Amino acid sequence: MNVNDALVNSFRMERVMKEAVLLMERAFFASSLIQSLVDGPQTAFSRLETIGKNDAFTWVLGWQQNRDQSGAHSKLTLICPAGDEVVAKYGAVERRMILETPQLYKNVTLPWIQSIPKSKTQWVNNILDGSSEAESVLYRDDHPQTGFVVVPDLKWDRRTLSSLYLIGIVRDSSLTNLRDLTRDHIPLLKKIKHAASAVATEKYGLKPPSNDGVESSLRCFLHYMPTFL
Repeated sequence: MNVNDALVNSFRMERVMKEAVLLMERAFFASSLIQSLVDGPQTAFSRLETIGKNDAFTWVLGWQQNRDQSGAHSKLTLICPAGDEVVAKYGAVERRMILETPQLYKNVTLPWIQSIPKSKTQWVNNILDGSSEAESVLYRDDHPQTGFVVVPDLKWDRRTLSSLYLIGIVRDSSLTNLRDLTRDHIPLLKKIKHAASAVATEKYGLKPPSNDGVESSLRCFLHYMPTFL
């Protein structure tokens, strides 16, 4: 009996004796796979499928060589061109948690927001005007002040429902972050929540929220600070 047979038999035995939970995790990427990427993704993967492209971003699903081909093994994000700021963000950097006071926001965060060049937010404008990812838009409201779109977030592989991730992007360019919101924006936030819930139910089959809104299959939150890179 080899090791694999012994492992399978032990699972069978445990199943007969008592209930059990088997946890499975994806192993780390082998060094040989990383090395093969130097020569291009085509050498590391037997199949590549582009699922989205917007400005400098391209999202691809990859099937590795000599492995079961029924489902994608990796989701790849290509950012090209990538400046020093992008490379630094995804590199090994020290991270800290900061308590942002109103004064810190006024003197540090707000000037940084105002300094972000339009080129960094071009991918957002591309989605709003329909020049990119038009086929990915799940909901669209074109009102200039209260309009928004709902699209799959780039973090989601668009297949695994347990990690469903949708993002709402508002059309009002004066709303740059959480601190710009007032009580006047509550109807807008409710509209976005309702639209995203409807999409999740009608397109992806998630359980609809309760009539009183207390129970829901979705968790809704605001990005702060929004990431444009």
